Amino acid sequence: MPNMTIHYELTEREEREIAGARASQARVAGAIGSFIPGVSRPSCRTVRACTTRAR
Repeated sequence: MPNMTIHYELTEREEREIAGARASQARVAGAIGSFIPGVSRPSCRTVRACTTRAR
């Protein structure tokens, strides 16, 4: 089977939707509290890093 590569770009609307979802996740994470020891963490080191990543 061939190795496929797909190139795409997000629209401005999609970028706004993603930013809104990340902000919502950050609010929920703040309400829930810290991570449980022994449970794997997300790839972002902090909520701020996840919500302010620039393209």
